[in-house]
Amino acid sequence: EAMRQRSPGRVIGREMMVEHLHPMPAGFFAIADAFYDSLLSRPPAADPQLVSEDIARTESLLTPVDSLVGRYRVLQLTSVWPFEPIGTRKPYLDTLLLRTPIDSIASRLFQRDVSWAEANEEQRLYFVREGDDRSALQAALARAQEYPFDDSGYLAAGSAFVSLGRLREAETYYRAALDRRSSSNGFMMIGSIYLEEGYVQRALDPLKRSLELNAGNVQARYNLAGALALTGQLQEARSEAETVLKAVPGHIGARNLLAQLPPASPTVQ
Repeated sequence: EAMRQRSPGRVIGREMMVEHLHPMPAGFFAIADAFYDSLLSRPPAADPQLVSEDIARTESLLTPVDSLVGRYRVLQLTSVWPFEPIGTRKPYLDTLLLRTPIDSIASRLFQRDVSWAEANEEQRLYFVREGDDRSALQAALARAQEYPFDDSGYLAAGSAFVSLGRLREAETYYRAALDRRSSSNGFMMIGSIYLEEGYVQRALDPLKRSLELNAGNVQARYNLAGALALTGQLQEARSEAETVLKAVPGHIGARNLLAQLPPASPTVQ
């Protein structure tokens, strides 16, 4: 009934269904809303945390590549009986025009030249290069949903949230990544978020843990040097900044930090 109400003339057609069996995204939204409304109408109903349909559609994890592959599969499905006469096959691949990198990624995934994980990561990196942080986030969250026990999707989502300035959500996803596997970058990013928010003392521990896992993480060491300086641990800050310069002699941030620190205390003979 919900699907009929959303269909032109109350006749369920292509807006709601692919064919006789599979719903379109709009059809899935109608079905989900019908169940949700029914649950809320039956006491005792929990306090509803309603999400508007516009936000739900915007936050949907149906990525552009997955959407295109779905369209290609529909073309494949409807190219033969019972949608075409028995014994005939309507050509469909010939009609696919690959105008964009996303089109090409979707085509290769549809033809099984790449795995879903490879295609999803390729589109995420494309969106990162294009500066489309929202679409990059969508691809990262789709990976986290598909592979919930792997840390890579959570790390990528954390990075996208940082680019969007949504630091609280970024920390949540970095912590989710660390729950699955300890990584130097995960701890470094949590420490960096604390620094950005002004929680300097709280930043020290995750930055140190980052370096325990990877002593060569220059960014983590530089951030730690800054945090040590801000908490008055000046000699320790100098030592860390000097270590950064040994690894990257041209590191401007470390040079500037050293220039602001008081001279090292003379060695007692």
